[in-house]
Amino acid sequence: MKVPFETEPDLNLESFFSESGSIARLLPGYEQRPGQKEMALKIEQCFEQGRHTVVEAGTGTGKSLAYIVPAVKYAVKNGVKVVISTYTINLQEQLINQDIPFTARAVDFEFKAGIAKGRNNYICKRRLQFALENKKTLFDAPPGELAELKEWAENTKDGSLSTIPFNPSPSVWDAVKSEHGNCRGRKCPHRKDCFYSNARKELDQCELIVLNHSLLLSDLMLRSRGANILPAYEAAVIDEAHNLQKAAEDHFGINISNNAVDFTLRGLYDSKKRKGLLAKFEDEQLKTKLNNARKACDVFFKQVESYYEHTCRENNGKCGREDLTDNLSGELKELRLSLSNLRAGFSEEEKKSDSAEELRRAVERLSGFESDVSSFVQQPKASEDENRHVYWIEKGGKKQFPRYNLRSAPINAGKDLKECLFDKFESVALTSATLSCSSGKKGFSFFAGNVGLEEYDSLMLGSFFDYKKNVKVVAEADLPEPSSPDFLSSAAQVLKGWIADAGGGTLILFTSYYMLKNFAEELEYWAFENGKEIFMQQKGISRTRLVERFKNSDSGILLGTESFWQGVDLPGDALKCVAIMRLPFAVPNHPLTQGKIEQIKANGENPFISFQLPSAIIRFKQGFGRLIRRKTDSGTVVILDSRVMKKFYGRKFLEVLPECSMFAKSQGELHPLNINKTNEH
Repeated sequence: MKVPFETEPDLNLESFFSESGSIARLLPGYEQRPGQKEMALKIEQCFEQGRHTVVEAGTGTGKSLAYIVPAVKYAVKNGVKVVISTYTINLQEQLINQDIPFTARAVDFEFKAGIAKGRNNYICKRRLQFALENKKTLFDAPPGELAELKEWAENTKDGSLSTIPFNPSPSVWDAVKSEHGNCRGRKCPHRKDCFYSNARKELDQCELIVLNHSLLLSDLMLRSRGANILPAYEAAVIDEAHNLQKAAEDHFGINISNNAVDFTLRGLYDSKKRKGLLAKFEDEQLKTKLNNARKACDVFFKQVESYYEHTCRENNGKCGREDLTDNLSGELKELRLSLSNLRAGFSEEEKKSDSAEELRRAVERLSGFESDVSSFVQQPKASEDENRHVYWIEKGGKKQFPRYNLRSAPINAGKDLKECLFDKFESVALTSATLSCSSGKKGFSFFAGNVGLEEYDSLMLGSFFDYKKNVKVVAEADLPEPSSPDFLSSAAQVLKGWIADAGGGTLILFTSYYMLKNFAEELEYWAFENGKEIFMQQKGISRTRLVERFKNSDSGILLGTESFWQGVDLPGDALKCVAIMRLPFAVPNHPLTQGKIEQIKANGENPFISFQLPSAIIRFKQGFGRLIRRKTDSGTVVILDSRVMKKFYGRKFLEVLPECSMFAKSQGELHPLNINKTNEH
């Protein structure tokens, strides 16, 4: 642990965030944001008093500085580290490249900050050398790719995947990336210039460590077993906290695919190409066992395909206990034991070789696959599953090469988060623009319950932006409900008018790809006739690329589903209208949603009121938030789901929005809406 400052860092947050404070001196024309200072003081209090706190900070609050400044003050004052966790890479890059360097210029003391990446993000020089020496037998690498990687590795200071000036092919990167199961540690000839090791040493000198939710969860799980990835830290800030539950559900479950197993087995030996790790070994018995494992993999996943297509597809892939026959894990075990025996038979000198390390890595991978397949098929009985999990199959990939993923997730990820995060650390600050589903502290209870947070302080801050002046919200009251066969054509007709008024620059948000695709067909001819280009979410085109193309168009129409409801940043004239096709209730027959609903019913509660409605309200807020990203932005949000006006729960969606000019549109006329917000404490 670092030695704390002999005297407390001279940093008064009241003064720092004032109109004549440190920020104002560095930013000419700085306009004080009262919410930013209030948030900073709340987080400072959270750290000093050893409390957890939840802060909802509307767009424009300046929340990054509001948590960085008190975090670094606390870290330097006490000689400890604070981690800052985000869900997206974009926010990590903003923090490490903009907000933290700005803070360093603004405060009167020195501190260091670094970004933590998972081990698999770094190249391993020893494995790269092994791949270069054995490329003829290992794999069919694209010509020159390994040589390019070698040249890059000799000149880069970072050594991480994101800094490579080209995209390495999957087989090549898999062969050269750093891995825990294939690391020699102090015995490695490259230990002094190991990119991963040096990056970790740099973190030892940092007061602030920026990372993503997944890496944070990995570290927390290891700490519960007496190990760790990161240096010791005393407190945490979790930004984009609305995604913490999803990250935990992904992390604490199973995710194994036919592609992953086949990729690993082919890497050991591909009999058609006569390439792979085992190509140099004259052990026909071992290759026979490998061939048996590959055949078992084909048979098992053909069974998965058949079961999915004929039995569980209509139930969104839900898979019950022992619905499948496990012919695979036994063969994987046989292969794993044979590889272990092969390695055990090496001489002492051979055991120090790179081939021995690669075999050890293969054994670890096979062990993981074996365990996951067995767990998925067997599934503990509900009475034996302490934190009940749901199991399902997902289909993806291309039509001719389908990918089947075996998935599981805990129904209550909050239980795991409570045990490994909130019970272990005195101070965790969680923040986002969308955490509440009603006013007052009660509005946070849904989020807090989902992440396992029991005792906490809270702060709800509005936006710095003038929504009353710049945003018009219109609810289309006369449209048929989304379940009606006439909805799409009616909604398309209405939206043509709004798109024309906006001159393009319209984002239309959907809750299903099926509706998106059908709507695009409804709009296609009109858009062509009126010079509007449609940018439609589809496989093969990344969200980033699609949004960039839309942004560069003069009059585009962007159609997106789930991932477009959050994280899409389109400031200025690029976006003038956001249309919400239907209230974003979760698909009720998704296995995980089903599991949660069943659990809530078993507890004697109403799942619509306590789960489905608050989930939809938070997602609705995220969609609404796409419109205004800067102080000067303006535009219209159109709600095409008439249930917002007709159902008893509809007004709850409007009550959570910032104060806007709200209207109901009926018979072609706009009628002002007076939304009286409840203030529950």
